[in-house]
Amino acid sequence: MTTRLAVLLSGQRIGTLTQTHRIEFRYHDEYLSLSHPTPLSLAMPVQAEPYLRDRTLPWLDGLLPDRIEVRRRWAQQFGVSDRNPVALMTHMGRDCPGAVQLCPESELEDVSADRGELMPLSEDQLGRRIQALRTDGDSWTVAGERWSLGGAQAKIAVVEENGRWYEAHGSVPTTHIIKPGVVGFAAQGLVEHVCMSAARSLGVTAAPTRYLEFDGQGAVIITRYDRISRGGKIIRVHQEDLCQALSVPAAKKYETDGGPSASAISDLLLGRADPDSHRRFVEAVALNYLLGASDGHAKNYAVLLSGSQVRLAPLYDLASSLPYDPIDDDSDLRKTAMAIGGARRYGQVTRHHWERFARRTGAEVAPFLHRVGQLAAALPDAIASVLAALSPSAQRDQLRARFLDRLVDHLRPVTKDLGQRSAT
Repeated sequence: MTTRLAVLLSGQRIGTLTQTHRIEFRYHDEYLSLSHPTPLSLAMPVQAEPYLRDRTLPWLDGLLPDRIEVRRRWAQQFGVSDRNPVALMTHMGRDCPGAVQLCPESELEDVSADRGELMPLSEDQLGRRIQALRTDGDSWTVAGERWSLGGAQAKIAVVEENGRWYEAHGSVPTTHIIKPGVVGFAAQGLVEHVCMSAARSLGVTAAPTRYLEFDGQGAVIITRYDRISRGGKIIRVHQEDLCQALSVPAAKKYETDGGPSASAISDLLLGRADPDSHRRFVEAVALNYLLGASDGHAKNYAVLLSGSQVRLAPLYDLASSLPYDPIDDDSDLRKTAMAIGGARRYGQVTRHHWERFARRTGAEVAPFLHRVGQLAAALPDAIASVLAALSPSAQRDQLRARFLDRLVDHLRPVTKDLGQRSAT
């Protein structure tokens, strides 16, 4: 049996994904003839020869949820195998990360035109969907939705238009991602909003977030940076995560599991992206450590692709683990996902490690150390300012009590070691 899926970028067909006894992706001749075609992936530059499973499967994997139970539900819904990403994308590939869409060739006209429906969501309906994610973290989609997102955190994708919320059915592009936060970690969605907002206030390029309640259900709302509004129409912007760009399966997204290190990603950016993207990446790895954000693996970084241009995407999924108490001393909550000069445990990274990290990633040592010290000194006040701007609530006050003192204690050795005035 042969399955053929049309592959589109920003509504334009660029090639075909074919599954027989093997999987391959091939760019179309018409696309090859363009002067500056955008590649589907940095791992699959535009060429006439097909790409086989070693490149196509990691890329497909990055379009799908990391959670196997979500894939199983989709597979049961459509009568396909949860271990067959092509089969899953046949049904759920209408709105994917970046500008990608996949569909059977018979649906090409409807998908390229973004045909579908916007179904209004009342506040109580949205509240029920958020509550459902808290009690059943695998209930990402409902009937009619055909969007797919990577990652393990429970989430839904929706459209916001003129202050109103909608489910996107068919091929309609979604504009926002809603996450209730990780179950078992109190106010984790609020922690993400606070960390992301504080980062932006310090000049870090990060996706805009809000923290809203719908019928009493709080969630972090992320504005999709891979969508822009132009002339009243939502346009998809192409992006891929760094596992996709390096042909690494999602199961190996952590460096400790054999996934990409900061130096491997830096090498990629130095060879393909602009210098500012490289600078922002090494700064982002440092920021994850400074915030005590323990989940900064390769899938939580992405690049924007346009023709031959490659830029680091805004940061996302930036959330501190400091407000939470690890169950044991060796918990991953006490470590950064990407090593800093060979060290990853909080409190063990010294000036020596920062210098080694800068050299290994190709950063200029003195400017990098200055920026790290600057961020470390400024972060407590930035976090405090974001918390103060929130509406008064017991949740906000509890988070302030759990977070601020721990953050100051965590950062004090860094500010002292790098010669910046300690935060107070």
